[in-house]
Amino acid sequence: MTLPHDKIIVYDGQCGLCSKSVQWVLRHDRQGLFKFAAIQSELGQSICREAGLDPANPSTMILAIGDLRLVRSSGALEIACHLDFPWRSLAVLRVVPVPLRDWIYQWVANRRHWLGGTTCMLPKPEWRDRFLG
Repeated sequence: MTLPHDKIIVYDGQCGLCSKSVQWVLRHDRQGLFKFAAIQSELGQSICREAGLDPANPSTMILAIGDLRLVRSSGALEIACHLDFPWRSLAVLRVVPVPLRDWIYQWVANRRHWLGGTTCMLPKPEWRDRFLG
C-alpha cells in the first residue's frame, strides 16, 4: 500500500517507552516530517503486516516511507537522519553491522514496559494532526 504521507512511524500505543520515544521525535522533528500511527490502529496493523510482522505481538517500531518498511535499528537510524542536529549524526552508527545493532535494539525492546512503564501520552494540541488512524 502506498501511504498518504511520506514518513509514518508505527509504534506500540500501549507502551510507555514507545510513547516517550514518539514525544522525543516530535520535539526534535521541527520540520514536521513524521506522522504517527499506533500499531493498535487499522493503519498501524496494515503497515505491520506489510513489514511481515504480527500486529498482535508488537516488538519493534516500523518506519514506513512510501512502499519501504524499515524496522528495528534500521528504522530508528533512518528517523534520526531526518531530525535536527545533533541527532542526525547518529547516522554514523550505520557502519555497525545490522545483526549487532538489532540485537541491542531488541534487548531494549524486550524490556520496554519495564523501562518506560505503561503510561501513554495524549498529544499536545499542536501535535494532534500528526497522529493517524
